[in-house]
Amino acid sequence: IQTGKRARRNHGTESLLVRLTGAEAAVVVNNNAAATLLVLEVLCKGREVVVSQGQVIEIGGSFRLPDCIEQSGAIMVRVGTTNRTHLRDYRDAIGEETGLLLRVHPSNFQVVGFTKEVSLEELVALGREHDVPVVDDLGAGALVECPPEPRIGDSMRLGVDLLTCSGDKLIGGPQSGIILGKREWIDRIRTNPLFRALRVDKMTLVAMEATLRLFLRPDGPGDAHPSWRMLRRTPEELAGAAANLAELVRCDAEPFTTELHPGFSQVGSGSLPGESLPTTLVRLVHPSRGASTLARSLRHADPPVYTRIVDDRVCLDPRTIQEGEEEMLLEVLRKLA
Repeated sequence: IQTGKRARRNHGTESLLVRLTGAEAAVVVNNNAAATLLVLEVLCKGREVVVSQGQVIEIGGSFRLPDCIEQSGAIMVRVGTTNRTHLRDYRDAIGEETGLLLRVHPSNFQVVGFTKEVSLEELVALGREHDVPVVDDLGAGALVECPPEPRIGDSMRLGVDLLTCSGDKLIGGPQSGIILGKREWIDRIRTNPLFRALRVDKMTLVAMEATLRLFLRPDGPGDAHPSWRMLRRTPEELAGAAANLAELVRCDAEPFTTELHPGFSQVGSGSLPGESLPTTLVRLVHPSRGASTLARSLRHADPPVYTRIVDDRVCLDPRTIQEGEEEMLLEVLRKLA
């Protein structure tokens, strides 16, 4: 509007991410693997990236950190051990060929027991001491309080040079990867040929903008955000919803019978490893169909119904049944009855 010149297509998402996280600048690419690859290519090609042995991860979809580092042209230097890494391990690894210090948050596993890891604050201080950039790969990317996941804004305040995360997991937007941090590095990323190959299209950016705006609401994303609405549902609320669903099935979908049973919802998708949210499961029983057969029939229904099997019972979790979907579910059950 001010200049009449062509704008950057991700200007809207960048301004929202800067406002939400305190970063100087941001870009969006097609997933977090792409974000990690691009950062390594720009900051560390031909140089060494120092990473803790306990953070040399593999996630679903065949992404392995060593392969990503090799593809970028960087050289991986592992420090510490699987369960214990000290600040001195990083310090001893820094040399003339060091390109960056990398911290990777383990989004899909936990190491417990006799463990030790270097805090991000210590790592940033060490990077500044040796004039080596620090990159924080947060994976799930929490914008608001969601223990034990670290928040993006906290990493920014601690002074990391760049941060990468997914736009879909705890942010709950379309599949994408976000790179945030200091403008000098983001500007270099924008001009790298690989960025154009990995950037997202305008439809993804529109969806991401709409998602990010929900986090600007005075009360946070709340019930306006489908993923956070499910995460916020209380055990008491879910118990009531489960009882109501069980009664509807009993009255309207014979010969199905139901049983209520305490259970857990797993967040999954590379977020909150080891954390389970209490819920009340509705066990679904058919007199002539076993659990596997019934689950398969539900998946092939129109619309498909995805369940899980616990103790040889098909289970419905009311946490994931959205408002107004009960009648759709009952119609499927009546057709299968």
